[in-house]
Amino acid sequence: MTQPEKRLQSTLERDLPKLGLVVAHVNYTTLSPQGGHTTLGFPDLVIIGRDVVDLWELKSPTGRLNEHQRDFHSICERSGYTIPVIRSIDGALSRLGERFPLRLQGLR
Repeated sequence: MTQPEKRLQSTLERDLPKLGLVVAHVNYTTLSPQGGHTTLGFPDLVIIGRDVVDLWELKSPTGRLNEHQRDFHSICERSGYTIPVIRSIDGALSRLGERFPLRLQGLR
């Protein structure tokens, strides 16, 4: 993860809980309780709100998905879910407005 991506992630992990959202970072090297590994290419953040769960991939303005990420995104798209690639705070706010609109009232 590049420095711009790390800064974006830190900002989101700090500020989204202030909106009542749960933010989880899944590290692909973490062992699961069953002893297996989480899936390579899994998105950087899981955003959880009332009745909504969203997966976000964080990238710098010029960052690209790696092979594992492209594969995981394709699997999700075949199931009808598109993982957004978030490149900025503005991009995050836009996605929040789409998926969690009531959370943003009064912030814009």
